[in-house]
Amino acid sequence: MINEVTSTQINSKLKKVEKHNMLDFIDGDGFDQLLSFILKGLFYGVIFFCIPYFIFIMFSL
Repeated sequence: MINEVTSTQINSKLKKVEKHNMLDFIDGDGFDQLLSFILKGLFYGVIFFCIPYFIFIMFSL
């Protein structure tokens, strides 16, 4: 019985710590770095895929 209560208390503390870490990540520099990485990827995707396709369409008309 005591082990179950202790286990539950530890699990609830771990969940609170995980939520706190997630909020710190969203509020901190990590989220900004993630967004900049995604933005760079989307930018290069547009450059390497959309512009050559646009040029192909322009020459094929």
